[in-house]
Amino acid sequence: MPNSAENIAITRRLSAAIGNKDFEAIGQLISPNYAHARPGLADTLPSIVPKGPKPADPVQGFLAAIEAVHANFETWHVIVDEEVASGDTVVSRQRIVGRYRYRVEGSSIDKPAFEFPMVVMFKIKDSRVVRVWALGDELGFLKALGIAVPPLRKALP
Repeated sequence: MPNSAENIAITRRLSAAIGNKDFEAIGQLISPNYAHARPGLADTLPSIVPKGPKPADPVQGFLAAIEAVHANFETWHVIVDEEVASGDTVVSRQRIVGRYRYRVEGSSIDKPAFEFPMVVMFKIKDSRVVRVWALGDELGFLKALGIAVPPLRKALP
């Protein structure tokens, strides 16, 4: 059974492979039983989601999502700021930094740069990632892309 340091090494390799478009390494690090607990950016920016039917193979689905992200961003790098592990679980504080390839409809910013802080929790089994939970600053991301976000109103008494 891998120890915490080995599991952190697995998640670091996956994060680097995602940023470097190393699809072969990604395919080796994602379990055939992979499940994503939250779609994340797919809800925030639907244009980055691959079109058509969702692949039945979870590894191919993961690869298609990463390929779609890279197709929509000129640059996309994962920076791992901190990781902690316990048993088969790794929690990672990360930032995705990059530049969007297009101007978002309604925005005056052409090819906006962004930094997207997030916390990602990985579950490891048999030296592969079987589950990912990700929470990020989607509001900050939308603002960085130049999308107008309505101001919050005062709470009602």
